[in-house]
Amino acid sequence: MSNITGTTINLDGIGHLLADSELRVPVYQRSFSWASEEITELLSDLWEAFRRGDAEYFLGSVVLTAGTGEQPSVVDGQQRLATVSMIFAAIRDFLKDRGDRRSEPLANRYLFSLNLRTEEIEPKLRLNETDDEFFRRVVLSDTAITGRSPSAATDSHKRIRAGFQAVRDLVSRYAKTSKNEVALLIDWAEYLDKKAKVIVVRVPDEANAFIIFETLNDRGLDLSIADLLKNYVFGRSENRLEEARANWIKATSALEGDKRVATFIRHFWSSKQGPVREKELYGDLKRNLRTKQAAIDFASELAENARFYAAILNSDHEAWQPLGTDARQHVQTLLNLRLEQYRPLLLAVLVKFSPRELKKVLRLLVSWNVRLLVVGGLGGGTMERYYADGGKKIRDEEIKTAADLVRYATAFVPGDAEFGASFATASVSQAFLARYYLQALEQSLRGEKNPELVPNTLEKEVNLEHILPQNPRLKDWPGFDEESAAANVKRIGNLTLLKTDDNNAGGNRPFAAKKSAYARSQLQLNEEIAIEREWTAVTISARQAHLAKIATETWPLKP
Repeated sequence: MSNITGTTINLDGIGHLLADSELRVPVYQRSFSWASEEITELLSDLWEAFRRGDAEYFLGSVVLTAGTGEQPSVVDGQQRLATVSMIFAAIRDFLKDRGDRRSEPLANRYLFSLNLRTEEIEPKLRLNETDDEFFRRVVLSDTAITGRSPSAATDSHKRIRAGFQAVRDLVSRYAKTSKNEVALLIDWAEYLDKKAKVIVVRVPDEANAFIIFETLNDRGLDLSIADLLKNYVFGRSENRLEEARANWIKATSALEGDKRVATFIRHFWSSKQGPVREKELYGDLKRNLRTKQAAIDFASELAENARFYAAILNSDHEAWQPLGTDARQHVQTLLNLRLEQYRPLLLAVLVKFSPRELKKVLRLLVSWNVRLLVVGGLGGGTMERYYADGGKKIRDEEIKTAADLVRYATAFVPGDAEFGASFATASVSQAFLARYYLQALEQSLRGEKNPELVPNTLEKEVNLEHILPQNPRLKDWPGFDEESAAANVKRIGNLTLLKTDDNNAGGNRPFAAKKSAYARSQLQLNEEIAIEREWTAVTISARQAHLAKIATETWPLKP
């Protein structure tokens, strides 16, 4: 054992650590995140090491606070500790099902302990406030205590339930590899107690724990970027840790999932400082948040901006209610396009612009994103750079209105001529985009006020139809050979929308046999198709050129 400035490091069996401790996962830590695959991978590795007779199996490091006056906090190691607890619980259940009296002592050693002062049974491992009660009832408690299984209220609950079921199934299967099932599992429990090793790092307080946490990551520990950012900020907050923690919880409570939180932080930071890539984010924040006050201010700004980012991810968010139906539908359309690059700019707009200007920007972003998708060539990184730089200019008040933003956008958003020319030749491989383009064009043909809004894609009612089929019998399509068919089948001019029944009836039949379905259609998109005598590459180009003229009006460059 070593002791450096109050920090102790020792090697211990993970089972013995659970048996000898009462650990808690603090409220600000992420909820249980391992999927069944990760749980069963660790379980399988532990089982194979045991069956091979390996002298030790190393599970990495666990970082704990010293726990003065309360249970030690688990700064790193929650997933492994919870998974091993699941294994002990599954062994306990297996023993109990067979009437083996050792089930209760095993549970008392690894899962629960009696608080002599309060006389209450308390878990050896407490997860955070979101997961603790669910984990206790579903995993730690046996069926006699649990009673009716609780419903899974969060994604982490679903992961816990599915993971524990997978553990129980594997434990049962492993036990059946021996004639003496119970003895085999008892031997495995002892292996987990003594030979499944972790390095236990105990530090005096949480601020020091965060420094250790970062050091372990530098040495190759697989941590999420959200974990690293959080722990760096907390470590810098020193005696104002509770303030930083409260703001962090407020910021992340609406953004479940590590990836979503990390993306939010990166987009927020990009809207303040200019574009930053994910792999550069941690280092960039460290360079800028060098003082306690900077860390406190950062956590406060995260809390302020998180509500706006949550609104970007949800068209039904309360933030959109005062702006009306069109605004919500523009937000949903942006989500349907499945892009993220615009979010730093929209986040800045939400913070700085008036509601009137915000409504204009929402429509602009739909149009600009469609233009960028159709023209291509800009690349996701370059697109995000322009959007992030625009967000910074908005926060710095160099851009104050939608009109200012239009002038800025001329540097990267394709104008009418370029967009129209690209649309006239474009092919679309992603069906969801093709469907959206065609629905918006249909609404434009019908004279809708905001044709770019397609709040309901009606996928069950309306199909994406390839007029020249994707797998045509070329003898039925005399205007095409194999090469020209491949070049034209996904062009916008060869695509339309049909009611599901009509589309299914058409199938791979010749054009003459499919025309009646187009003639019956109530969609204006299909009127010109129905009057064509034949369907050729020239026909496709002519129709697509016509649609390109409508596209420039459907997705305008200006408000």
